[in-house]
Amino acid sequence: MTKGRGTEMSLRFFHAFFIGASSLMSLGVGIWAVGNWQVGATIGWLALAALSFSSAAGLALYGTRFLRKTRELGIAGVILTVMLGMPSDALACAVCIGNTDSVMVAGVNNGILVLLGVIGSVLFCFAWFIVSLARRARYAEVSGSVATGPSTSVGPQIEKRILAREGI
Repeated sequence: MTKGRGTEMSLRFFHAFFIGASSLMSLGVGIWAVGNWQVGATIGWLALAALSFSSAAGLALYGTRFLRKTRELGIAGVILTVMLGMPSDALACAVCIGNTDSVMVAGVNNGILVLLGVIGSVLFCFAWFIVSLARRARYAEVSGSVATGPSTSVGPQIEKRILAREGI
């Protein structure tokens, strides 16, 4: 089975997109680390900056090699990389800045509540399962001990009292 031309093109574009995004993120982390190194002057920030800039250079070399192999996508990859590097697109969102009047903040809060609801319902179901297992174990223990007890004439009465006391 051969792949269609559309599938190959979308996979190439996807690959070039993530090469460009990764190299821009590496550059951003490197610039951030240099800024922190200037403030704190610790060697860790300088090492992080060097690692980030070297990975950005390696990704750039890999990206150019990849784009040479796939000439059809070359100009689209360059345009995409330039668009991703626009300063207005690199600014933080309203949630990160702390603008509490933004619609995005309300959406994030609603998302957090939904996720907490899902987690809470899963935990409730898990707890209910554990409680039902414990109740079944108690019932099996009570019914097993009464049946093997010494007096069988009062066994059913004791069993009913124990089960009523346990709420089973």
